[in-house]
Amino acid sequence: HVWPVSPMAIRRKLLPWSLVAALYCCLPCSLPGVGRSVRQNFLGLHISKLTRRGETFRTVCPHTHQRGGRVSLHAGMREALTVAMHELLPDSGANLLWVTSDDQADYDSLNSTTYFNHFENHRQLTTKLGLHRTLKGCPESPAWFPACYDFERDLEQSAFIQNYRRFAAFIVVQRDVRSSMDNPQDTSCRLDLLRLAQSTLQQWACELDASQCKKETQEVTDSMWAELFEYAELGPASLDTELDSSDRGAIPAEQLQRMHSLVKLITSLCPQASLLHDRNVWIVKPHAKSKGFAIKCMQKLSEIRRHGIIWIEVIAQKYVERPLLIDSRKFDIRQWVLITSVEPLRVFLFSECYMRLCRKRYDLDDLGDSQSHLSNWAINNDGDDSVEDGVMSLPEFKNWLMTVTGEEDTWGRRIQPQLKNIVFETCKAAQSKLVHRDNCFELYGFDLMLDQEFGLWLLEVNSSPACDERTAFLSKMLHRMTRRMIEVVCLGKVE
Repeated sequence: HVWPVSPMAIRRKLLPWSLVAALYCCLPCSLPGVGRSVRQNFLGLHISKLTRRGETFRTVCPHTHQRGGRVSLHAGMREALTVAMHELLPDSGANLLWVTSDDQADYDSLNSTTYFNHFENHRQLTTKLGLHRTLKGCPESPAWFPACYDFERDLEQSAFIQNYRRFAAFIVVQRDVRSSMDNPQDTSCRLDLLRLAQSTLQQWACELDASQCKKETQEVTDSMWAELFEYAELGPASLDTELDSSDRGAIPAEQLQRMHSLVKLITSLCPQASLLHDRNVWIVKPHAKSKGFAIKCMQKLSEIRRHGIIWIEVIAQKYVERPLLIDSRKFDIRQWVLITSVEPLRVFLFSECYMRLCRKRYDLDDLGDSQSHLSNWAINNDGDDSVEDGVMSLPEFKNWLMTVTGEEDTWGRRIQPQLKNIVFETCKAAQSKLVHRDNCFELYGFDLMLDQEFGLWLLEVNSSPACDERTAFLSKMLHRMTRRMIEVVCLGKVE
């Protein structure tokens, strides 16, 4: 099968990919406001002939392996690929092999006339476990990736328990200090548990900064930790009514000041502390599932550990407890990213992204409601209002930010630089794990979340991201992205 193509000019407004990284390459990036450069060192093969495998065309009807069978990719992506190839690529005898899940046979069959939409070992980036291990291997743990632990490894389970204790201690000290400062006459605290929490934070500060080390240590039993966890779950209004201990009362002024300084010190030394609010919520995810499958939000240590024992192949990751909300609803940012080369590393960021909104109001008191905490379309698509009300375009989001902040360009000044840095650093971390082949490329879906201080956090990276045409602006974005992807990968049009 050969698609006839009519030549057409490439206009600037059809070039929305911005080059954000060119590692080990002296050629300049093409970024908004920085200027443009045309790079001619990409392979220039055209693609027109469709590769047939089994009974389907894998370029037009991509498939994925699932329980030994094939499951079709979303119709929107199929249509966008077909239209872009039909319009852009004359018959040159080259092949485009597009699949949603790869195997070794795909790489073994590649030749110089075939483009393939995956890099070997991409799961080191595109599974939850793979991303965790890849970023864990960085010289310094990325401050923008929430603390994450693999329950298959005993050492990481132990590290998780240690961090759970530290976060519980931080919550206790921060909450009781705030309550005591706001209402000094009406606040009564568990002083014994506060001493335990203070000692825990002091040891944590010592690990973060050796100059903060003190000799004080405290013998802690499991029952004491259990009491601290229970105490951490109390709201400020419950401190006076639900305490059962003879060692309770107001915090002495000198200790109050020391604890206040300790909270500020931990916050400055550990960016992860900004994830906390007044809970110790963690999100437990299967190693290699997608679309929100079997993801649970949990608060109690015993519940998290029990879930890990039952499922085994899960990770526990710190939950962003204070997300930025749109109309009281949680959302994440889906950003399309294209890698065209591993050696040297060439990464392109699509000029637009979109927001995926949860269907229900954000509620930390109901961790079991997935539509309140997970923004995956597969979870939130069961209502009449879930289509138009479930996504927001970047221009709409920029207008919303201006309304909320009163600033002209919050996105460009405060958010976009973080996004570019996270994408680049993540791809750079995975570079040594991906296998370079001249004709391989890959499209990824980066999912990120903003907290209430506009700090950006990486949640996960998706291979063959679902590209649904559920709104008019998403349909236009998908066709623009697909067109530019083929122009960049196959025609070397990277201006």
